Amino acid sequence: DISREQVEPLVRSALILVVVYCLLLFIIGNSVVRRLRADEAAAIKLARTDRLSGLANRDGLHVLLDQALQQTRSGGGDVVLLYLDLDGFKEVNDAYGHGCGDDLIRSVSAGFRCLIPPGATLARVGGDEFAIAFVMKNCDHAAMALAQTILSFFDASFQIGERLVTVGTSIGIASSQIGTINGEEVV
Repeated sequence: DISREQVEPLVRSALILVVVYCLLLFIIGNSVVRRLRADEAAAIKLARTDRLSGLANRDGLHVLLDQALQQTRSGGGDVVLLYLDLDGFKEVNDAYGHGCGDDLIRSVSAGFRCLIPPGATLARVGGDEFAIAFVMKNCDHAAMALAQTILSFFDASFQIGERLVTVGTSIGIASSQIGTINGEEVV
């Protein structure tokens, strides 16, 4: 005959083991979920980033532009978008090769990073196309001033390896007053 007094410590030990096992499963599961969420966030960021320049890509621009438009709808201000296309980039690629063109894209990207206002979005949306978006009240003057600064930036040649490369840019400007125009239409 097994008495209750003999079984009770065994049952208690088994329950303690089950609780410890469940706690370990919870801790490990929580860790795995956190790691998966971090991996997912990194994958999303990578999917929205241009590999060559390190800037946002077309998808990243649309996400950031939509966030800026939402910000202006709730807090006021306007969203302005400068859309730039490099003039003469194809000729650089044809004359000196894609490696030189890639270096030029990286140089232009670095220059744009220095020129844009704080908090602005900078994206490479195509081969030689870039976009700059920012939020500001009465943004027309700031947009024109930035466009002029960018045009002046292209007055100088770029040192790419041992070559001096000269390109220009064409700039289009659009704005969404108080976020009334959606991002796709602004682009």
